[in-house]
Amino acid sequence: IQEPGIRCVDETTYCIDGIKYWVWVATSNEVCVLMLAPTRSSAEVEKLLGTDFEGILTSDCYSAYFRQSASAKQKCLAHLERELESLKTSRFQGNRQFAADVQLVLGKARMAHRHYHAGILNLSELGSKRTEVENLLQEIFKATPKKGWPYDAQRLINRLKRHWDEWFT
Repeated sequence: IQEPGIRCVDETTYCIDGIKYWVWVATSNEVCVLMLAPTRSSAEVEKLLGTDFEGILTSDCYSAYFRQSASAKQKCLAHLERELESLKTSRFQGNRQFAADVQLVLGKARMAHRHYHAGILNLSELGSKRTEVENLLQEIFKATPKKGWPYDAQRLINRLKRHWDEWFT
Protein backbone atom coordinates (compact mmCIF):
# COMPACT_ATOMS: atom_id res chain seq x y z
CA ILE A 1 0.00 0.00 0.00
CA GLN A 2 3.03 2.28 0.46
CA GLU A 3 4.21 1.77 -3.14
CA PRO A 4 3.43 4.43 -5.77
CA GLY A 5 -0.07 4.23 -7.23
CA ILE A 6 -3.55 5.48 -6.52
CA ARG A 7 -4.59 4.96 -2.89
CA CYS A 8 -8.02 5.61 -1.44
CA VAL A 9 -7.96 6.20 2.32
CA ASP A 10 -10.76 6.69 4.83
CA GLU A 11 -11.53 6.08 8.49
CA THR A 12 -14.51 5.35 10.70
CA THR A 13 -15.18 4.73 14.38
CA TYR A 14 -15.31 1.28 15.89
CA CYS A 15 -16.13 0.51 19.54
CA ILE A 16 -14.72 -2.42 21.45
CA ASP A 17 -16.04 -2.91 24.99
CA GLY A 18 -17.29 0.68 24.98
CA ILE A 19 -13.88 2.11 23.97
CA LYS A 20 -13.77 4.13 20.74
CA TYR A 21 -11.14 3.16 18.17
CA TRP A 22 -10.72 4.07 14.54
CA VAL A 23 -10.67 1.67 11.64
CA TRP A 24 -8.50 3.05 8.87
CA VAL A 25 -8.69 1.64 5.36
CA ALA A 26 -6.30 2.11 2.46
CA THR A 27 -7.02 0.50 -0.89
CA SER A 28 -5.35 -0.03 -4.23
CA ASN A 29 -6.29 -2.21 -7.18
CA GLU A 30 -4.32 -5.06 -5.62
CA VAL A 31 -4.84 -4.81 -1.86
CA CYS A 32 -7.02 -3.46 0.93
CA VAL A 33 -5.38 -2.70 4.28
CA LEU A 34 -7.44 -2.29 7.45
CA MET A 35 -5.79 -0.88 10.54
CA LEU A 36 -7.33 -0.49 13.99
CA ALA A 37 -5.90 2.56 15.73
CA PRO A 38 -6.56 4.52 18.93
CA THR A 39 -6.70 7.91 17.18
CA ARG A 40 -7.95 9.70 14.09
CA SER A 41 -4.73 11.70 13.69
CA SER A 42 -2.36 12.29 10.80
CA ALA A 43 0.10 9.93 12.52
CA GLU A 44 -2.22 7.05 11.58
CA VAL A 45 -2.25 8.11 7.92
CA GLU A 46 1.56 8.13 8.01
CA LYS A 47 1.59 4.61 9.49
CA LEU A 48 -0.55 3.44 6.59
CA LEU A 49 1.18 5.20 3.70
CA GLY A 50 4.65 5.98 5.08
CA THR A 51 6.43 9.30 5.34
CA ASP A 52 7.28 9.71 1.66
CA PHE A 53 4.33 8.33 -0.28
CA GLU A 54 4.85 8.95 -4.00
CA GLY A 55 1.40 8.05 -5.29
CA ILE A 56 -1.94 9.78 -5.62
CA LEU A 57 -3.79 10.04 -2.32
CA THR A 58 -7.58 10.02 -2.58
CA SER A 59 -9.35 11.08 0.61
CA ASP A 60 -12.14 13.18 2.01
CA CYS A 61 -11.43 16.64 3.36
CA TYR A 62 -10.62 15.53 6.91
CA SER A 63 -7.58 17.43 8.21
CA ALA A 64 -5.57 14.30 9.11
CA TYR A 65 -4.82 13.88 5.40
CA PHE A 66 -3.46 17.40 4.89
CA ARG A 67 0.05 16.66 6.22
CA GLN A 68 0.50 13.44 4.29
CA SER A 69 3.02 13.71 1.49
CA ALA A 70 1.92 12.49 -1.95
CA SER A 71 2.85 13.18 -5.54
CA ALA A 72 -0.75 14.38 -5.99
CA LYS A 73 -3.98 14.45 -4.03
CA GLN A 74 -7.55 13.82 -5.10
CA LYS A 75 -10.53 14.68 -2.94
CA CYS A 76 -13.28 12.07 -2.82
CA LEU A 77 -16.11 13.05 -5.15
CA ALA A 78 -18.44 10.47 -3.58
CA HIS A 79 -18.24 12.32 -0.25
CA LEU A 80 -19.01 15.59 -2.05
CA GLU A 81 -21.87 14.04 -4.01
CA ARG A 82 -23.50 12.73 -0.82
CA GLU A 83 -23.50 16.25 0.61
CA LEU A 84 -24.91 17.66 -2.61
CA GLU A 85 -27.62 15.02 -2.61
CA SER A 86 -28.66 16.04 0.91
CA LEU A 87 -28.86 19.70 -0.20
CA LYS A 88 -31.43 18.74 -2.82
CA THR A 89 -34.01 18.34 -0.04
CA SER A 90 -33.17 21.64 1.67
CA ARG A 91 -35.96 24.10 2.35
CA PHE A 92 -33.74 26.78 0.76
CA GLN A 93 -33.99 27.11 -3.01
CA GLY A 94 -30.38 28.34 -3.17
CA ASN A 95 -29.12 25.06 -1.67
CA ARG A 96 -31.23 23.00 -4.05
CA GLN A 97 -30.11 24.98 -7.11
CA PHE A 98 -26.45 24.89 -6.05
CA ALA A 99 -26.58 21.12 -5.57
CA ALA A 100 -28.24 20.52 -8.94
CA ASP A 101 -25.79 22.80 -10.78
CA VAL A 102 -22.69 21.28 -9.19
CA GLN A 103 -23.95 17.75 -9.79
CA LEU A 104 -24.21 18.54 -13.52
CA VAL A 105 -20.60 19.74 -13.52
CA LEU A 106 -19.43 16.61 -11.68
CA GLY A 107 -21.25 14.55 -14.30
CA LYS A 108 -19.23 16.30 -17.03
CA ALA A 109 -16.01 15.59 -15.11
CA ARG A 110 -16.87 11.91 -14.72
CA MET A 111 -17.74 11.64 -18.41
CA ALA A 112 -14.39 13.16 -19.40
CA HIS A 113 -12.63 10.71 -17.07
CA ARG A 114 -14.47 7.76 -18.65
CA HIS A 115 -13.66 9.04 -22.16
CA TYR A 116 -9.98 9.33 -21.26
CA HIS A 117 -9.86 5.74 -19.98
CA ALA A 118 -11.75 4.54 -23.06
CA GLY A 119 -9.15 6.20 -25.32
CA ILE A 120 -11.60 8.79 -26.66
CA LEU A 121 -9.63 11.67 -25.08
CA ASN A 122 -5.86 11.99 -24.79
CA LEU A 123 -4.15 13.47 -21.73
CA SER A 124 -4.00 16.97 -23.20
CA GLU A 125 -7.71 16.88 -24.05
CA LEU A 126 -8.48 15.63 -20.56
CA GLY A 127 -6.55 18.62 -19.18
CA SER A 128 -8.71 20.92 -21.30
CA LYS A 129 -11.83 19.25 -19.91
CA ARG A 130 -10.54 19.86 -16.39
CA THR A 131 -10.17 23.57 -17.16
CA GLU A 132 -13.67 23.60 -18.63
CA VAL A 133 -15.14 21.91 -15.53
CA GLU A 134 -13.30 24.26 -13.17
CA ASN A 135 -14.56 27.27 -15.15
CA LEU A 136 -18.13 25.96 -14.87
CA LEU A 137 -17.74 25.66 -11.09
CA GLN A 138 -16.40 29.22 -10.89
CA GLU A 139 -19.46 30.42 -12.80
CA ILE A 140 -21.73 28.69 -10.29
CA PHE A 141 -19.86 30.31 -7.38
CA LYS A 142 -20.26 33.75 -8.97
CA ALA A 143 -24.01 33.30 -9.60
CA THR A 144 -24.75 34.28 -6.01
CA PRO A 145 -28.46 34.68 -5.21
CA LYS A 146 -29.59 38.19 -4.15
CA LYS A 147 -29.55 37.27 -0.46
CA GLY A 148 -26.29 35.32 -0.79
CA TRP A 149 -25.77 31.60 -0.76
CA PRO A 150 -27.48 29.71 2.07
CA TYR A 151 -25.08 28.52 4.77
CA ASP A 152 -24.80 24.92 3.51
CA ALA A 153 -24.06 25.91 -0.08
CA GLN A 154 -21.54 28.52 1.05
CA ARG A 155 -19.83 25.95 3.28
CA LEU A 156 -19.37 23.66 0.27
CA ILE A 157 -18.18 26.53 -1.91
CA ASN A 158 -15.55 27.34 0.72
CA ARG A 159 -14.44 23.70 0.85
CA LEU A 160 -14.27 23.45 -2.94
CA LYS A 161 -12.12 26.59 -3.05
CA ARG A 162 -9.89 25.49 -0.15
CA HIS A 163 -9.00 22.24 -1.96
CA TRP A 164 -9.26 23.67 -5.47
CA ASP A 165 -6.31 21.78 -6.98
CA GLU A 166 -7.43 18.44 -5.53
CA TRP A 167 -10.91 17.88 -7.00
CA PHE A 168 -10.04 16.82 -10.54
CA THR A 169 -6.60 15.23 -10.30
